[in-house]
Amino acid sequence: MLPAVPLATSRLRLQPLEHSHAHDLFQVYSDSQAMRWWHHLPHQSLDETLQMIANWKQSEPAWAVTLKENERVIGMVRYLDAAVPGLGYIFRSDYWRQGYGSEAVAAAAAFGFTSMKLNRIELWIHSENIGSQKLASKIGFRQRGQFYQHYGHFSAPHETLVFGLRADEWMNSVLNVPREAVIYGAAPTVEVADVAMTLAFYREMLGFQVDYQEGYPPNFAIVSRGEWTTERAYIHIAQSDTPVVGSLYFRMGAAVDELFEEFRQRGVVIEASPQQTWYGTREFTILDPNGWKLRFSGSA
Repeated sequence: MLPAVPLATSRLRLQPLEHSHAHDLFQVYSDSQAMRWWHHLPHQSLDETLQMIANWKQSEPAWAVTLKENERVIGMVRYLDAAVPGLGYIFRSDYWRQGYGSEAVAAAAAFGFTSMKLNRIELWIHSENIGSQKLASKIGFRQRGQFYQHYGHFSAPHETLVFGLRADEWMNSVLNVPREAVIYGAAPTVEVADVAMTLAFYREMLGFQVDYQEGYPPNFAIVSRGEWTTERAYIHIAQSDTPVVGSLYFRMGAAVDELFEEFRQRGVVIEASPQQTWYGTREFTILDPNGWKLRFSGSA
């Protein structure tokens, strides 16, 4: 394990984490707004912060982020002991939107690539934490995927976005080499006259999960179904005064007939029952209430 060393940016000093930082960091970790998306509740006592520092000092490099002008601690950045090297960070909410976060995390990432010789770094970010997503993008991280997590103090699971940066990408950014445009997914958009009715059909009749909706009544929504984040079908449902009708093709594993029977028992309109195709799959087609054809294809 490589110990943390002092780092500096134009406005900040990153000092190796010590017990002497506990009082100031308690102000950070007891800040309910700063802790809104954290994996545990805000600290209730200084002892919690002291114990946290004691645990971290035995693991990966960690820094207290201080202002050069007055040495005030405004946050923390540290490496995470995980299969894929990761960075964690937090900053007092009254210092948000001033560029301090991106400045500090960029310095820690540079240390990781140059001194720790890492080949990649990950950031795990709550899907609703827009500020942290902007920070990650600003310093060159790209979204690589997502998965579900459930924190004990949250009422429901949430989507965690995985942002990543490789050493070669970081070096290219230092050398000002233009980034390659990477496409990592596509989601079809179903334009309909009644989003609420369509949303109810996909949720109640087809077993899709509602991931997002806006407006009341809703004028846009995202639904999905699948066991794994990387193998999940996403559909955007959008309000339109001139809706069009088309078809969607869903790839799945086995259990084609079981899914067909699930839909049939729920009263879904069947366009074509399961049948073998000449190219080796088993497929069936249903209709949604707007006339869209939905074909499900899996292994025979």
